[in-house]
Amino acid sequence: MAGGWEIREGTRDDLPRMERLWRFLYAHHSEVTTAALPFVTADELWPERLREFRQSMDDGAGAFLIAEGGGEDLGFAFSTMRPASPIFSGGAIGELEVLVVLPERRGQGIGEALVRRSQVALREMGATTLKVVVLAGNDAALRLYRRLGIEPALIELLAPLKAPGESA
Repeated sequence: MAGGWEIREGTRDDLPRMERLWRFLYAHHSEVTTAALPFVTADELWPERLREFRQSMDDGAGAFLIAEGGGEDLGFAFSTMRPASPIFSGGAIGELEVLVVLPERRGQGIGEALVRRSQVALREMGATTLKVVVLAGNDAALRLYRRLGIEPALIELLAPLKAPGESA
């Protein structure tokens, strides 16, 4: 148990308990984002995310890891297998969809350990490439991923579309 915490594989039954951690991530994204787009509320989004997580696990396409210590959940990672990209050569893509660590436990190596274990799980599931989407403004996450050798490959730009006659 490194630093008083350990990582284990999560089960389908653990998923509902992750709502608390996921809401920390949602709030963090809301604070740091520089994107000028309307986001759905956490109350609207969590039930859909929970359904997607369950479906991925039921399909054998999801990797779910939990960091625990001192009798509490400290963080979790959820990854999903995706079809091969039409842009890049190689096989299937494993996407790290969620990485969250309690704010007071950040900087203790938990996030890094979750990413590394997720990479192993995805490779075991057949992925040859890791995909991570980072919200614009989440500089701490970008630093973590770059430190782990995960570099930007594509940049996705989004803008709200205005109705004809609406000012920009």
